[in-house]
Amino acid sequence: MAAIAEDVLCIGDTIALYSDDVLGYVYALQSSSSHAVLAVNSKEDRVQPRCPDAQVLSFKICSANRYKLQKAYRKLAAAQSSTSSVAQMAQLTQAKRPRRRTTLVEQRRQKGKKVLYGQMVQLQHVFTGKFVHISTQNTSPTESSNMQVTLSSENAAFALFRVMPRFKVKGEGDLVQIEDQVVLESVKSPGQFLHVSRHKFEAHMPVYADSYELNLSVRFSGFTLIRRYHETEDEANKIRAGQPVRFFHTELEAYLVCEGTFNEPEVEDVHLRVRAVEQTKPKTMFPPTSAICYWQLEFFEGCISGDIIKWEQQVRIRHMCTRKFLIIDNDGRLALTEDCKDARAVFRLHPVLRMVNLESNVKINYSERDEIEDTTYCRIEHVVTGNWLHGSKEDYSRKTQSDEASSHNSMAGLVWSQAPLKKVEIVSEMQFDDAFTIYSVEEELVRIFNFAAGCVPFIQKLCLQLRGVPFSSAEGSASAERKQGSQSTLNAYRSHTIANALKELRDFMIVNSEPVKKRQKLLRNLRIVELLVRLLQTPFRGGPDQQYLVKIFVECYEVLYTYLMGDSRKNELYIAKHIDFFRSQVVLEEEVGLNAAHMIMELIKDNRKIVDRIPHSYVDEIIELLKQNKNFRYLELLSVLCVCDGLSMPENQNYITDKWLVEGQSFSLVFFTDLGQKIGKEKDKVFVSVDNKRRWVSLAQFAKDYQKAVAASKTNADGSVQITHVKSRKRQLNKRKLSPEELKAYGRNKDSLEE
Repeated sequence: MAAIAEDVLCIGDTIALYSDDVLGYVYALQSSSSHAVLAVNSKEDRVQPRCPDAQVLSFKICSANRYKLQKAYRKLAAAQSSTSSVAQMAQLTQAKRPRRRTTLVEQRRQKGKKVLYGQMVQLQHVFTGKFVHISTQNTSPTESSNMQVTLSSENAAFALFRVMPRFKVKGEGDLVQIEDQVVLESVKSPGQFLHVSRHKFEAHMPVYADSYELNLSVRFSGFTLIRRYHETEDEANKIRAGQPVRFFHTELEAYLVCEGTFNEPEVEDVHLRVRAVEQTKPKTMFPPTSAICYWQLEFFEGCISGDIIKWEQQVRIRHMCTRKFLIIDNDGRLALTEDCKDARAVFRLHPVLRMVNLESNVKINYSERDEIEDTTYCRIEHVVTGNWLHGSKEDYSRKTQSDEASSHNSMAGLVWSQAPLKKVEIVSEMQFDDAFTIYSVEEELVRIFNFAAGCVPFIQKLCLQLRGVPFSSAEGSASAERKQGSQSTLNAYRSHTIANALKELRDFMIVNSEPVKKRQKLLRNLRIVELLVRLLQTPFRGGPDQQYLVKIFVECYEVLYTYLMGDSRKNELYIAKHIDFFRSQVVLEEEVGLNAAHMIMELIKDNRKIVDRIPHSYVDEIIELLKQNKNFRYLELLSVLCVCDGLSMPENQNYITDKWLVEGQSFSLVFFTDLGQKIGKEKDKVFVSVDNKRRWVSLAQFAKDYQKAVAASKTNADGSVQITHVKSRKRQLNKRKLSPEELKAYGRNKDSLEE
């Protein structure tokens, strides 16, 4: 029976689907709903595929769930809000909670049950946590005669599939065994099956350009079931291959870390980040939530197997942020490589503690058959050289520290992290104190990390296509003219999907209307901040896709603004090195400049280290923008320079007063209000003057004029209104001869009337 249990597919198993048509695995790299398609690689090894993370090609077999309440809830949520619908939604919300608990209990009860041919199952993608869904409305982007298959978090009938045998050797009611070739038929659309397209994605989905699409067709494709692992209750505390873990050096109280993101060179070498326990800081008593200390263990034979790892087995150690493998290079130093077949990437884990038989008081060594458990001590040996990882007490110097960092007056001199760093060295003899504790990463942290990591590919691909330069290049200016023909252009559909994906990334950082720090820091750990800055440096003027790029840039600034929300000084100091670039963006036209100003305001607000480094030239720039375009965003920028953490900044206040109210008096940069009896107007009515008290209009008339201007203008993405554009206002003034009153109102400034 045990042998049968190992070969039979069960509910709760984690599997991979290998296409026998194109010789590749079904996978998905992206987490946003805008890019929720499934792809299939081709011509790859079954045991050692080109896989950045085993989670992207892993699917969990789930039993059919109840979904009627969720379906009714989604319909009401999509409908227009009314008193009755709100009451119904409240009732459904209360009813969903026990139903959700019942569903989880049912999944646990069904776990381990053998799957039969003809049985309905659901496929849950491990990396995204979403279910494989069919669409009865959207057609496949690569084959218009077929329907689209996507990943969706909704649990509905569209996610149900019937497992059928590909060949007639087996029939309905037989056990589904591992390595069987199966066909997956849709329950919602009988007679249609999961199918691998004949054509690759190419331009339809740039991230999957070299892969085939998984869609729904009347023609079926066969898939081989490859089990990654079958989890049991007694194995819940064991370390599996592909499971995210942390390595904690016990003696130095430091975590093994590296910094960077995948598809790019790592920013820092592998080192130790000290996190000593302090009674005055309760957070130090818990494991860190930074993704830079996440690692995975994989069997050297291949990444598909997710079995329990045993002591002294040959494994590879993969860093999750960079998706590269730990090696000892030819110079005898720790480094990272992308080559999974590199012999230098093979390590062994040795136990530190020994089991003791209390009755005989005899120490028993761990053997190769013993499995590694969570929170156990180990030593790490390099197989090829026989050397050991050693935690040095020598400080590690960051590679990113530039010459400007020594200047206390520059933004580059800001240090965003004060954590002590130590070097990791290689020694020929095992040191007794070089014990690493293996900690598994909590499921919630893995889930949010996977979502953030799933947003990186489309941003990287967009930067590469728009700029036509390697990822390592970060030079450029958005205000520069776009060179025709040197870069690819966007269309309305793709810009819409990218903007929606950025909105999801923005909403991901907010939970219950509050920013969540452990989610925000993922943009720092995965260097998404740098990717967004690189994207914003793309020249957009003069290109046929300028309007689409503006839409994307606005969403980029919304993501950065949300990243800065809250009280995380690390997030603010980390992004402050780019403030000079953001200053250059404020002067741009339309929504881009206003959103840049809004983001800079959140960056500077109540951060004394940044405010003290803001030069007076920056205030001059904002005053000039106020002269051209009276928008409240510029006043907000000036306000955060006047007060910091409730303390006044007299030097900035005096300078802003002189430049804004004294020298800028002739430009009418202030609106005045007064009662009618004080200015010779109608008594007890409020009047407004926008031209230094030369002319007065009633507040009611002023509001009417404002409403007319709003109706004739457009609303920016941040909710502010751009009533008049700088250039359009000048054109209107040049089209007609100005009256003497208007010349006085504009201060006889001829420069402001020139194109």
